[in-house]
Amino acid sequence: TYVLPVMDPNLKKTCVKSTKDVRIIPASKEVEEIMAAGHEHLLKSLWAISNDPFTLMKIFGNMTKASLLICEHLVNDKKFLDDMASEKFDILIAEPFVLCPFALAEHLKIPVTIATLSIMQSEIVSDIIGEPVLPSFVPGSISVSKSNMNFFERFKNTLSIIGFSYHFLSSWSTETGIIEEAFGKDFRSYREYMADVSYVFTNAHPYLSYPRPLNRKTLELGGIVVDQSLQDKSNLKVPHC
Repeated sequence: TYVLPVMDPNLKKTCVKSTKDVRIIPASKEVEEIMAAGHEHLLKSLWAISNDPFTLMKIFGNMTKASLLICEHLVNDKKFLDDMASEKFDILIAEPFVLCPFALAEHLKIPVTIATLSIMQSEIVSDIIGEPVLPSFVPGSISVSKSNMNFFERFKNTLSIIGFSYHFLSSWSTETGIIEEAFGKDFRSYREYMADVSYVFTNAHPYLSYPRPLNRKTLELGGIVVDQSLQDKSNLKVPHC
């Protein structure tokens, strides 16, 4: 089952092929207004704009506001919660930029969780699962630097990591309040949920990405969408669904 809360209504395709049970949660009017005010075709353009930390932080701010509204809707939707509980899922896979899916997993008594990242790494998640964060030679997730940095680039890389982490720590605090209001105060913190995930899937490649210290919990799956049956591998492209 693929639960898809819609954030950007301009994106029409789910790109899901193997999963037949797709539950699409339409975007509310408030979410649509936030996304429209933030950036035209925001999520589609996110991968093509200049990877400047300050530009990205502004965009992430709008996405976070929308995520909080989506979370508030989901945790208070009794029909949705009852439908999900009746399925008796064994495992939940979700992106760890938000707390909501992992709190939902606990509420629905889903025993196993996996965090999956659409980027190469999340410094907060790395820190929680025991992987060192080394801004002196490992570029941050929203950094424009390469691994061979001068002093100023290291300083800027450090600031981008701190800023990115602070942004999400602040949003998780608000999200915790939303979850506790709906489910009660017995739910754990983000750090506790992330420490309990079985694996962290990342959009990194062991041979192409910058080297960084990993433990056995992290699996680099970058390139998994490439069609291995192609004879000519000199011009590989990610299919557009």
